[in-house]
Amino acid sequence: DANIIKDVKNYIKEHRSFNITSDDICKALSCSRSHISHQFKTHTGMSIREYITILRLNDAKHLLKYSDLSITEIAFTVGFGSSNYFTNVFKKDMGMSPGTYRKTVKKN
Repeated sequence: DANIIKDVKNYIKEHRSFNITSDDICKALSCSRSHISHQFKTHTGMSIREYITILRLNDAKHLLKYSDLSITEIAFTVGFGSSNYFTNVFKKDMGMSPGTYRKTVKKN
C-alpha cells in the first residue's frame, strides 16, 4: 500500500496545476476511489484534496516570492480555478493575503 501512496503522490505532483480529481487519479492508477482515498488518508493523515491544495499553495508561495506574475496569473498557474478562491484558501492557510505575503517575503 505504500507503493500506491507513492504513485498517487507522484501523479499529483506531475498534474497538480491541472484540475485533477480523485477519479482522474484512480483511472490513471487503475484502482477504486474509496480504496485510494482511505489508504491515502491512513498513510498521510490528510485527504487527497488537502494534499493537492498544500502543493499548490507551496507553488504559489514560491511564485509570489520569486516571480512578478500577478496574483491572478499565479492562481491559474498553480491550478486554482479562480483568483478569489485562491486568495481565500491562501488567507485561511497563511493568515494573510497573497499580496501581503509577497510584500513580506520580497523585503527579506
